[in-house]
Amino acid sequence: MKSSSHAPLHNRNVENRPIPSEYFSGNNCKKHNDENRKQCEASSASHSNADLITNHLNETTAASKTANGTPQHQWTINDFEVGAPLGRGRFGHVYCVREKKSKYIVALKAIIKDQISTPRLAKQLISEISIQSRLKHPNILRLYGFFHDDQRIFLLLEYAPGGELYRRMQKEKILRESEAAGYVYQLCNALSYLHSKQIIHRFVKS
Repeated sequence: MKSSSHAPLHNRNVENRPIPSEYFSGNNCKKHNDENRKQCEASSASHSNADLITNHLNETTAASKTANGTPQHQWTINDFEVGAPLGRGRFGHVYCVREKKSKYIVALKAIIKDQISTPRLAKQLISEISIQSRLKHPNILRLYGFFHDDQRIFLLLEYAPGGELYRRMQKEKILRESEAAGYVYQLCNALSYLHSKQIIHRFVKS
């Protein structure tokens, strides 16, 4: 799927487990939408760094339409039911969301444009989108697509129901040797795939 298109989200043989319905209750959705609105209201007009990313996203979307030959409807936040927060990254917050029509569950990273304070961060985010949108491997989380509005950039990421390996290691303390070997194999497999694509990953974490 093109990273900017409104195409169906496909499950590439990865279990997309149901999420408790309370994650998508009206009150919960309203709560997170209110939080996002307050953040946006507190932000000033987009700076040049955010404009750099916006221009890149618009150019990528235009290129996708040209390559496909037919206009495609673009994602908006209204296409999703916003559920529980999953965490916070360097650039923004990540939520569990469900696409309204297909009921497919993904992780949505919401980035406030005005928080991109330097050209270096802007280029880093552009690089993240450009690289991850091209990666298709069973041991690497997929970037299904992206969209943006005046204040925010949204990345549609594959949802990992098991959470972080680090959290599990904290809880269980010790993993079985065979299980640990399986994780190491998957990690090496993913790194080998990245190297085959001329990509060097210097920040490996569980």
